[in-house]
Amino acid sequence: MALKKVKSIQMSWITMILLSSMILSMRAGSSFRDEQMKYPRVRTAFAEKASTVKRTLRVLGIDPDDHEIYIRAFKQEAVLEVWARNRGAEKFQRVAAYPFCAMSGTLGPKRRQGDEQIPEGLYELSGFNPNSNYLLSLKVSYPNLADQRREGDHNLGGQIFIHGGCQTIGCIPITNERIKELYVMAVQAKNSGQENIRIDIFPNRLTLQQYDRLRKAGSSELARFWGNLRTCVAYFEQHRQPPDFSVDASGHYIYLTASDP
Repeated sequence: MALKKVKSIQMSWITMILLSSMILSMRAGSSFRDEQMKYPRVRTAFAEKASTVKRTLRVLGIDPDDHEIYIRAFKQEAVLEVWARNRGAEKFQRVAAYPFCAMSGTLGPKRRQGDEQIPEGLYELSGFNPNSNYLLSLKVSYPNLADQRREGDHNLGGQIFIHGGCQTIGCIPITNERIKELYVMAVQAKNSGQENIRIDIFPNRLTLQQYDRLRKAGSSELARFWGNLRTCVAYFEQHRQPPDFSVDASGHYIYLTASDP
């Protein structure tokens, strides 16, 4: 009897180990897209927009299942651009331009909680929200290190998103239909292996004429800040890829592949 009991216990442990291994294997095989598709709004977005996204990317010679994206926004022009390239390729191509459908604040960086400013700077997509109050939303990594070093220990706020709907107190709304499309592209890029999706936000396109007007109208501090961002815009216009950067002690972007004009 004792021997049978020992064998029974051994079989139970073996069964538990096998089940645990199967569960871990299933989790390891679950992709980012699979996880997102558990949410009804994401499933709806894919059902409605995936074919459009695939068609648009294929026309540009971009693999819809193996691509990277870059997002940049211009506040004065009230437009958000989406660029894409095959994973590992050098240059991005413009895929879409989505108008902001609402605005808040003025030109200049976000500095405080509640100032209703849309941030300006070089950010990343730091979160996907499939249950947003505004249908779907993509979180912007504000405040970043540059914001924190420039502004110090003040309450800088947060919770900045690109989202659906047409309401904002510092976010970028692009309507429900357009956020579905962008969300699909972002999920696919993440699923392809793109770990860091850049979201760069600028006061305007920072052409020489625009920058000169901003410089004359603003403070010397703002002029330096905008001039620092202008290097990023100019580099992308020339090379069709955003420059790598670090941040110095004062919150100034130090470009590793470009120099200040």
